[in-house]
Amino acid sequence: EQELHVLSLNSMVGITSKKTMKMKGMIGKREVIVLIDSGATCNFIAKQLVEEMKLAVTETVGFGVAVGNGEVIAGSGKCEGIEVEIQGVKIKEEFLKFELGTIDLVLGYSWLAKLGETRINWGLHILRFQVE
Repeated sequence: EQELHVLSLNSMVGITSKKTMKMKGMIGKREVIVLIDSGATCNFIAKQLVEEMKLAVTETVGFGVAVGNGEVIAGSGKCEGIEVEIQGVKIKEEFLKFELGTIDLVLGYSWLAKLGETRINWGLHILRFQVE
């Protein structure tokens, strides 16, 4: 049975909107563009980045991703235990492999929900949370 995930059209084309924040991060020595997207159901990693960095991919059942224009695009595979550093904070997560265009990673609701209490100023693109 195929799972269905949601990814905003902004994530697909790399546009920062009222419900997203774009920032730079690092995976190892490689700079990456990270989009924090409260409208994405889970985390995504760009197919191109996976291939370029030769990251290990765990096969998954196929999944569908509903993008902002209503189209559902098929995908498969995930990268587990990927550590990205953003502004000195190390984040270790699982990412679904997907075509993301100009963005390398999307941190979606599945990551945001783990943060507990947060303070977000979407207008100024500021996210504050406690690091354990």
